[in-house]
Amino acid sequence: MAKKKQIIKLGDETDWYYTEGRRLYAQNRDTRLFENTSWTKGMTMVLFDDKVKDFDPTDVSNDLAKNILHEGYDYEFVLYNGQHDLVGYVYYED
Repeated sequence: MAKKKQIIKLGDETDWYYTEGRRLYAQNRDTRLFENTSWTKGMTMVLFDDKVKDFDPTDVSNDLAKNILHEGYDYEFVLYNGQHDLVGYVYYED
């Protein structure tokens, strides 16, 4: 079961390493490359708390599938922490 998650409206540009005081790594869906900074105007980030005891990256992928992909939307970035755990994703609201 997915634990604590934040939904954050992003600004024009996002520096992933310093976002929310966490060292995030963002993989671009189209290029499959990791980006240090990205143009994120109009995007929303869903970020899970990977510091909780029972954190499971599968909860993140299930949330992405259920709330974004199943509804016919697509994501722009997936987010990883320093241990290479999936911790979030980014999508266009509309």
